[in-house]
Amino acid sequence: MNSYFRKLIAFYGDVDPILSMVHFPMSVKDAIIYVGRSREISKKISEGYFSERLVVIPSLGKSASGVLGKSVAVMHQAYTGQLTIDQLPRYVSGLDDHNIRVEMLLHHTLKDGGAVSLHARPSGENLAILKLLGSKYVVNFRHPADNMVSIACGKYDAKPNYSKDGNWAFTYQDPIKSSLYESEVDVKNKIGYLIHTGFLASTLSWITGWLQFRDQQKSIVNRYEDFVTDRRYALDRIGKFLYGCEINDSVIEQCDNVSNKWGQRKWVQSQEESNSKSGDRLASISSKGTTNKYPFGWTGKIGVWRDYYSKENKAAFTSAVDGFLRSHPKADILLDFYPDLLNIN
Repeated sequence: MNSYFRKLIAFYGDVDPILSMVHFPMSVKDAIIYVGRSREISKKISEGYFSERLVVIPSLGKSASGVLGKSVAVMHQAYTGQLTIDQLPRYVSGLDDHNIRVEMLLHHTLKDGGAVSLHARPSGENLAILKLLGSKYVVNFRHPADNMVSIACGKYDAKPNYSKDGNWAFTYQDPIKSSLYESEVDVKNKIGYLIHTGFLASTLSWITGWLQFRDQQKSIVNRYEDFVTDRRYALDRIGKFLYGCEINDSVIEQCDNVSNKWGQRKWVQSQEESNSKSGDRLASISSKGTTNKYPFGWTGKIGVWRDYYSKENKAAFTSAVDGFLRSHPKADILLDFYPDLLNIN
């Protein structure tokens, strides 16, 4: 009996959870709160509460998902009155898990709805959760040729370490060798690695899967290229779909501020990384856009593959895409959005 009470009392104490368990209740107080929230969330889902109050943004990595998510959050707050921020669910930080899970609604930022962008795959689990919630969603992606460049210029290490040699890095679509980023590997070789070893194929499959399986009544597609070239038009399309009205100038201005600050911050970060390695002070933002991280220019540029691909990269990309188009039964849908997919020369 004494042992039982000691255990019970221990449940009231604080504990430092490991990172992968930060979203779990760790005390009796937490458990009581979570039980209450779970019951509330279950009731809300059964009543269709989140169908007009939650927006999910499944987004391909390196396709301005952060900017788009924050822009949708601005629109959501303006047109629903909900205090909204685009913040990753707590389980993402510990597990790099970008699946759409009901647990995300247990935390205060999303318990009443809002906007959340995730690098979620078009899996049966994610599609089932979207159907359960009845929420609208914005599928966001980028031209695969440019996407390979952004991934190649990214920085990835073996976290989480889920292989015996600790050399596999998690990048949402497909694992890649973290050693590719540990030494001064030529960026063209990195691009070649991504094309030859399956990362490109997984990217093509990611886009095709969402286009094939999305609920066309509940979702809209946004291309990175449209968002960059005509942000107002892109946001207007999304706004009309989500809220049934054109986006007013004040909201567009707020979205522009979010986008501009985000883009500038990312650029400054890349400069800081470059200058810290060389011992120099932070330089002013360069118009040329070249750093150690971006040896041939900033990778946010549309058509940036032209600046980075070698002759061998172009041939390998075309061959991989051609093979995918020939083998996947629904691959032609890609050409509806990127008719130039095979014109990499």
